[in-house]
Amino acid sequence: EVAQAFAVRTAYFELDKNLQLLGVARATVAQFQARLDQVTELEKVGKRIPYDVTKAKVDLGNAELAEITTRNAVATSRATLVTTVGLAEVVEWVPDPPDAAAHASYAPESFDAAWAATLPSRPRLAAAAARARASSAVVDARVAALYPSLSVGFGAGKAGSKPPLPWSLDFGPGIRWTPFDGFQNLAAIDESVATLREARTAFAREQQLAWLGVRTAWIAIEDATQRLALTDLLVRSAEENYALAQGRFDAGVGTSIDLSDASQALVSAQADRIRARADRAIAYARLAQAVGLTARQP
Repeated sequence: EVAQAFAVRTAYFELDKNLQLLGVARATVAQFQARLDQVTELEKVGKRIPYDVTKAKVDLGNAELAEITTRNAVATSRATLVTTVGLAEVVEWVPDPPDAAAHASYAPESFDAAWAATLPSRPRLAAAAARARASSAVVDARVAALYPSLSVGFGAGKAGSKPPLPWSLDFGPGIRWTPFDGFQNLAAIDESVATLREARTAFAREQQLAWLGVRTAWIAIEDATQRLALTDLLVRSAEENYALAQGRFDAGVGTSIDLSDASQALVSAQADRIRARADRAIAYARLAQAVGLTARQP
């Protein structure tokens, strides 16, 4: 159930990421189409050279190719999400964007808090701990079998063919002890101790894997959060640079190459921001899997 919840969450966020990237790709196509129309008219009146028209056509073709690729990625993401949910049909699902505030409200304050939450909730870790405790109890039982067994009993009975019936009474403790059983108990102790060692080794291995999973997810969250803050800054810078390049191009002092480079930088920065946001959401989903949370738990 934990693994299935992670698969659904991941597919959900991947679809949301690709839909946002598709929006950027469509806006880029519209932008390059408008530029091609503008350059074509300017070339007719002699204010632009034929190369500018060719460059605008190439940029538009690349943008259209990127849009096709992203559209196919959206279709694949939808199919993945549908399959993960358990359906086999074509749908047009549009997920709600991930809420960063909701993620932050559920996120542990520190890695130590996340690890502390993992110990009681991760199913495989809990199962390994239960096996270790059971193996330890078996060892205790095997050792206890070496000592004498003490029992207390009481019995009464009547027998005969006619009254008065004779009766008897039996009461008292009893002790049983087998001092030598052909080393059967000792061999059983050795076997149970070996089983206990294997169980504790499995628990330690599972604990290490759980720690690695939580640690990796926590680092991924911090990485995506830092990249998201940086990409916000890069998008603002790219928007200012593009506005400046567009102004220079409209004034006739800028080249189409400068404008194309500025546009590509803006598109790249916007895509990086979308990917960073999706990576953070997926990192939260991976943390939920590492901790051991199901779909019913935030």
